[in-house]
Amino acid sequence: MGFHSENDRKGPGAAKCKVLSTDHKVRHLLPSWQDLEVLESVNKALSPLQDFRDALSGESYVSISCEKPALHLLNTPVLAEDEADTELTKSLKSKILSYLNDKYEGIQDLLNFTTFLDPRFRTQHISEEETQILKERAISELIEIHGQQSVAQSPAVMENNSIDVESPPAVKAKKKTLASFFKETTCTTPRAPLSSTFDSMAQLREAVASEFNVYIYMPCVD
Repeated sequence: MGFHSENDRKGPGAAKCKVLSTDHKVRHLLPSWQDLEVLESVNKALSPLQDFRDALSGESYVSISCEKPALHLLNTPVLAEDEADTELTKSLKSKILSYLNDKYEGIQDLLNFTTFLDPRFRTQHISEEETQILKERAISELIEIHGQQSVAQSPAVMENNSIDVESPPAVKAKKKTLASFFKETTCTTPRAPLSSTFDSMAQLREAVASEFNVYIYMPCVD
């Protein structure tokens, strides 16, 4: 009846076969060698995904920067076709990869940017052309943030000055700190010429670009 074939004595279904074969009432539940072959093929295709599922579903840490490296691993060693794979295993692997690649195709820009900003990966899974685009985007966003912070600080400085004019200073003078001698007094500094503003922006951009070059070529973080 095929209950004691070589496949029945080995593999993940061996224990199940042994238990069921001792009870005549459940003999009909004993899997055939075809059933075991299907189970083994499915197990070989799906079992590597369990660790990825558990690692990427954490709620106490950010995992989006790991999505692109994880996809790279799935496409190369984890779900790559093996000569020993059955046709069912190959088909399952192919369909899983096709689904995952299609699912994340629409957010590649986000995945690239978050991976680029993660010091564990940086440009490891990103092409040279994409790296240059990401670098320019990061520089532009940092300069924009710097400009927004400067604009936000200006009203606060003017408000503090108006309060100081209306209210007399405290009788007890505060002790000056070393940092106070180097603090930039933007309220008393005359407006810089337009060319100077352009020069400062160019210097800022050059400084940020230099920082990113250092960041890109730093040793990998464990």
